[in-house]
Amino acid sequence: MRLLNVDTFKLEDFYDQDIPRYAILSHTWTKDEVTFQEFPTLARNDPRLAKADGCCSRAGRDRIPYVWIDTFCIDKSSSAELSEAINSMYRWYRQSEICYVYLTDVHDDSTSPGSSFWTSRWFTRGWTLQELVAPFIVEFFDSSWRSIGLKCENRVIPALGDGFRRKLGGMNGDLSETIMQITGIASSILRRSEPMQSTSVAERMGWASRRKTTRSEDMAYSLFGIFGINMPLLYGEGGQRAFFRLQEEIIRQTHDHTIFSWGYGLGPTHEGVLARSPQSFAHCGNIVSRLLGKGGRSHYTVTNLGVQIQVPVVYGDAGTHYALFNAARRGAAGKELMAIPLSRGADADEKDDDILTRAAGSIPLFLPETWLDNATKQQLYLSNLVAKVSFSKNVCTIHLPPELIQAGYRPAEIYPPHALMDGAEEGPIRMGSVPGTAINDSWALLKFESPTHPPFQLSAVYRKHRCTCTMRQVTEADVLLATLKYSAGSEGAISDGPSWREQAELDRIGVLSVSVKYLENGDTTCRLRVRATRSERRRSAPGLA
Repeated sequence: MRLLNVDTFKLEDFYDQDIPRYAILSHTWTKDEVTFQEFPTLARNDPRLAKADGCCSRAGRDRIPYVWIDTFCIDKSSSAELSEAINSMYRWYRQSEICYVYLTDVHDDSTSPGSSFWTSRWFTRGWTLQELVAPFIVEFFDSSWRSIGLKCENRVIPALGDGFRRKLGGMNGDLSETIMQITGIASSILRRSEPMQSTSVAERMGWASRRKTTRSEDMAYSLFGIFGINMPLLYGEGGQRAFFRLQEEIIRQTHDHTIFSWGYGLGPTHEGVLARSPQSFAHCGNIVSRLLGKGGRSHYTVTNLGVQIQVPVVYGDAGTHYALFNAARRGAAGKELMAIPLSRGADADEKDDDILTRAAGSIPLFLPETWLDNATKQQLYLSNLVAKVSFSKNVCTIHLPPELIQAGYRPAEIYPPHALMDGAEEGPIRMGSVPGTAINDSWALLKFESPTHPPFQLSAVYRKHRCTCTMRQVTEADVLLATLKYSAGSEGAISDGPSWREQAELDRIGVLSVSVKYLENGDTTCRLRVRATRSERRRSAPGLA
């Protein structure tokens, strides 16, 4: 490990047990950062070394003899040294006396919502995630090296000196609660009153979901320490391939099925069994690991055919099966379990009935635990190739109104999942007919959920120049698939009944209806509309809110 002596301002090399006490710097890079090769040629008062000089001065006041700064303490021209440093970085931050966070875009000590502290670029970068959670003590500074506050683990508070104790009792003091609101990381994790390993893979991925890195591969490499992974660096492989490798390594080392929960709350996608980036876990922060009863933990590993795993499977219509995984939403671990719709992969032939992939257009579902009663435990190979789907004509495009998009409504369930052609997170949803399946090939069921408003289900039966679209109000506990469980795909069993209507009233939004337009090519457009009820109009009138 290469460290900077705060007194001599010279770099020194140390190995293993000889490493002295050191502080470590966390910052966001600028275009004129000093490299390892440049450092010996510059004087301490060079403007490009102002950040390093400030770090050394701060460490000197705290009586810490050395500092580590990533810009010039690593020889990045050596691929071997860079790989060793990235694989060691979490440990280096963990073993530091203190981490100084220098915020170049913060110019005061305000930490209230809307302040420059809340909007600092530092909270959006990939590498700074481990720099936040790994150290025992993190002290934040503004652009003039004035202290803003601390993030401190509970176990080290009794050993803190008087200076740090005064800071903890100061105006901002412990920033853990504020940082939790900014990052979504629980304050119990920041303070280490709960070990980080107690959080699920999905929750930790969620921490990284809104962060970015300059090089695409670094989005995966920056998470090595968060998951306790060591891997070779392969710059040039691309961010997607790097993230695939990271997930494969996590699968080899954990029993956590929440890694398969990606896409929850984001809307339908056409992907394989692994996520393409941490962004796919943006809404997975409340998904936790659980066991499916006695013997629920099963061996699984990565093979050339895909992820080999033994899980309970419920067989459905239209070539879609539902694998049940040991994951649930927080607070419901004894009541529900996660299901992933699966279908035959693009590389599988008719004999490969055990090689499946995530069904095209599918979304992770949470089903009542009673579904285990109808499940059969089976060994599967989960392929990362996209499921093959061929669409005939009869396309139905469903448009959500702005009122529903603003309220956070997204598809939570779609059946059959492979009927989905595409659907952006806030864009129209296109459903296509799938010829040759066991069910009627021109209908779809969708369940829409919002974080703050009641869910509803939509049934669309569409053929050339004919479409029937009905809706019904449901609760979050109403699983769309339960409607289908004993219907064998019968259109009548789906669309009939007194609960299905042409309109649905959503609390605090209004009355939802649909208008249908037929296109010349036989496709159908269903446009949902919202009409405010009399009470909603009165509530939104000036002076009556």
